[in-house]
Amino acid sequence: EYSWDELLEFLLWANNDLPDVGKKTASELCALDPVSVSRHFHHRFRAMMNLIQSKSQPLGKVSHYFYRVEYQSRGAPHIHMLLWIEDAPKIGVNTSEEIIKFVNRYVTCELPDEIESPLLHKLVKLFQTHRCNKYCTRKVKSGNKWYSRCRFGFPRMQRDSTQVNDVYSAIRHHLKSKSQKRVYDLHRNDNEIYINDYNSLLLYLWQANIDIQFVADASMGLARYVTAYITKSEKSAVQNLFEEISESRSLSSRLYSFGLKSLSNRECGAYEAADRLIGTSLYRKSDGIRFVNVNLKENRKRVVKKFTELQLMSAENPQSEDIFQNNMVDTYYPDRPDNLDNVCLYTFAQWYDYRSKGQPNAERNVFSLNNVPGVLARRNKPWLINHMKLDATNTEQKEKYFHALLMLFKPWRNELDLLGNFDSYEQSFLANKDSLKNDCMNEHQYKLQKLTEADQLIDKMINEDTQEADGNNNQVEYNALGQPQPINQATIAMDE
Repeated sequence: EYSWDELLEFLLWANNDLPDVGKKTASELCALDPVSVSRHFHHRFRAMMNLIQSKSQPLGKVSHYFYRVEYQSRGAPHIHMLLWIEDAPKIGVNTSEEIIKFVNRYVTCELPDEIESPLLHKLVKLFQTHRCNKYCTRKVKSGNKWYSRCRFGFPRMQRDSTQVNDVYSAIRHHLKSKSQKRVYDLHRNDNEIYINDYNSLLLYLWQANIDIQFVADASMGLARYVTAYITKSEKSAVQNLFEEISESRSLSSRLYSFGLKSLSNRECGAYEAADRLIGTSLYRKSDGIRFVNVNLKENRKRVVKKFTELQLMSAENPQSEDIFQNNMVDTYYPDRPDNLDNVCLYTFAQWYDYRSKGQPNAERNVFSLNNVPGVLARRNKPWLINHMKLDATNTEQKEKYFHALLMLFKPWRNELDLLGNFDSYEQSFLANKDSLKNDCMNEHQYKLQKLTEADQLIDKMINEDTQEADGNNNQVEYNALGQPQPINQATIAMDE
């Protein structure tokens, strides 16, 4: 933010009533008005997102996205973002030539010519050139000697051309600190070994540091790894400090606990405080998530109607027990129109929204409910369904697990029909499992199975001995698709 001239000009204009404001440095101006700095950052980022999603497609056609705001040690905001690019090539599906062509189109580490592109040359030197310091330097022991190594992998290896490496050995080497192996290596000259990867157009417009990487593998293992990184929690003691002080323990005990929290957590900076106070969203996603409560009916929590509604209901029908507000699981799905009779709850929750007002229109997929006022409208884009995760191997959760499967994938009108004449939901599920093998059920089970396999396999790869792979440099380090046998088996299992 110190290099954004338009921001500094605005800060001078907005705070011109303060004494000697024109003599202040860029850092002093930003510290003076963190709210304006924060708002400028987010306005600038939204403009960048509009460009990324525009028809110009500087990174390809974006089908989905997720981003979150984090704050550096000095409090400055930065963005972690995942973009899903339509028709992007994948390792194991497309050829290495196709992947390399895609990477070279959108990602570079080139140092532009100072004469031909003076501004871009300046931006790369200023923002994309890594300079090792105490923050990134680590001491690594090899044999009986200690060496210094940059944890970001600089200097990076000079390459005559871009090449693709093995995904799983790159992850394993990174987590076990064996090396700074990357999924792909860009074409890099000897004067570019300290330049971080970037996109030329985005750097030109953003005019601040950009770290762009292409996730070239579609396996669940790498998806879990990337998701864990981008959603990692930030330590913060601010919200707990006053709780520690106000507890009824002895003074010495409270001070000791307070000290431990202060050492193990971070303080909230001015920019983060400004974002939270003015209500700036610290994350955003392209796809909505809908939670479906699959708990047993007697254990489900429901929202009670407003007091005025209850008063009116009591006056009109004192015997009525209809005290809860309508919701998808208990009201709209059981009361769905007859043409949706064979639709399971999972599909219904994905594709249909309730509207209190509107007229039915079959051509536009808008339908009346059987008894409840209002209409159901089919969405153009489905919700991502989330629900409580249950373990069938856990004795206490076993019945709830099979109840959830029946509730999600067996069409029903009355929830009691899920149990039927059986003594348990497990028996009912086993009796109905053949009829439940619809596309949603298969996809649901497939995803749960692959998530479990991905966790197990990634743990196995991290912990297994890598000496055989490390000893074969031609196969692991430089072959675009060649893999040692253990990793190849994991790749096949995950991709299948």
